Amino acid sequence: MTTQPSTMSPRRTASIIAGVGLLAMAVLAPIALFGAITPALTAGDATQVANAIQQAEPSFRAGIAALVVVAILDVIVAGALFVFFEPVSRTISMVAAWFRLAYSAVFVVAIAQLAIGVSLVSNPDAALMTVGSFNTIWQFSLIFFA
Repeated sequence: MTTQPSTMSPRRTASIIAGVGLLAMAVLAPIALFGAITPALTAGDATQVANAIQQAEPSFRAGIAALVVVAILDVIVAGALFVFFEPVSRTISMVAAWFRLAYSAVFVVAIAQLAIGVSLVSNPDAALMTVGSFNTIWQFSLIFFA
């Protein structure tokens, strides 16, 4: 019995990859941010934030890991969307992909601030500063995303 070669076009494959990637990001990001990260950051002062991070450290770290996966998926989606939209306009598709990659790179820098914050819980002021910079850097990265 012979097998027939796949007739799936590169654009169709890219659309499936982009769709699955976007769906996974839409599920992972809110769970990570609102389920693991944000609850630990609602306290009002440095000591409370450090204590909250320390008490929820496993879920906080899991949230950080999920955000890293989201950033990786964003890179994959950027490539898939480039392939999908390339026949329409290679130039515009390339520019859009580069902006998405720039967003992902800055987002990873923001996520790194959370990881640094976990390691600095013994110094609450430093932990609060790094965790606060996560939000600032992430919001800056949204310029590229937009």
